[in-house]
Amino acid sequence: RGPGQYPPSGGSIDDLLGSLSNQMNDINDGNTASRGICGFCQKHILGECIQAIGKKYHPDHFVCVTCEKPLGTSSFYETDGQPNCEQCYNNIYCPMCG
Repeated sequence: RGPGQYPPSGGSIDDLLGSLSNQMNDINDGNTASRGICGFCQKHILGECIQAIGKKYHPDHFVCVTCEKPLGTSSFYETDGQPNCEQCYNNIYCPMCG
């Protein structure tokens, strides 16, 4: 394929996804160093990585277990081995003052 020929014309979405899957497999040809297994999706991490709670994560997969807000490098609270953002932690675990 030449430039500007993506997505393949006349192909179905299944063909496009199959092509993308093949391209991804070619990228992970065994010569690319994995940074570990993501604690969320259980797949190899080939790019950027966040390490927290004794696990490694794809940056998009390190999220609050309650609201699924991305945590990135912000502060979080660990409860039973799971990350919570500050707001969810306070709503769930901190008693309300009357």
